[in-house]
This record gives sequence, structure tokens and C-alpha cells, in this order.
Amino acid sequence: MSLMMIGLLAACWFMAGLMWLTQLVSYPALASVPPEDAPAVNRSNQARLMVLSTPATLLALGAGVAVAIGADTRAATWMAIALVTVLMLVGFLAGSVQSAHHQRLMKSFDPEVHRRMVSGNWVTTVGWSIAAFLSVGIGYAV
Repeated sequence: MSLMMIGLLAACWFMAGLMWLTQLVSYPALASVPPEDAPAVNRSNQARLMVLSTPATLLALGAGVAVAIGADTRAATWMAIALVTVLMLVGFLAGSVQSAHHQRLMKSFDPEVHRRMVSGNWVTTVGWSIAAFLSVGIGYAV
């Protein structure tokens, strides 16, 4: 197995796990923080998540593109294209919709915005889960 493939698998599974932890633990816990402390907790949480998620996301995207371009089989190429497409959708939603929710929650806690953030993050969580399983499929197909 190539180093690129190991990077793809590691990044996708790391991010899938991080998104499940975020979805089931971190985001719901924000609702139990006192409202006056919630903006600071959200800022801290967001900063830490970005430190973890940005390098892994870039690695997954780069490795996915590299595999799509250099794969020896049609199956690996199509799965890599699907993986990159899913990650681009997830990135777009995170950078636009989810980011707007975080920006609002960094100013003051709003239960409705928090509910929309948690609900919207299911797309990210499922997207990274799909990418993780696609990475395994790619690993078998190359």
C-alpha cells in the first residue's frame, strides 16, 4: 500500500471519528454551558477543532485527487472522484452554512442557532463517514 493511500485512509477515518465525536459530544455539550460563557467556549472549541481538522481535510483532499488522477483501475478512479466530490460538498457547507452558525454563537448563545448548527452538522458527519468507507474501497481497488 502506498504512502498516499495510507494518508488517505488515515485522514478520512480520523475526520470521520472527529466528526462523530463533535456531533455526539462537543456540540450537544454547548447547550449545557451557561449562556454568558457559551461564546468563549464556542470560540475555544472551534479553534481547537480547526487545528485538528484543517490538516486532515487538506491531506484527504490532496490524496483523493492524487488517487483519482493516478489510479490504475476505473473503480478506484470513480471512488476517488466520489470521495473528492463528497469532501468538496462537506467543505462548502462547513465554510458557508456551519461557519455562519459558529460566528453567531461566538457572539451570544442562541438555542435556535445551536439547534440548526447541530442539525446541519449531520451532513458533515455523514459525509466524512461516506468518505471513510470510500477510502477503504479505493484501497481495495488500487
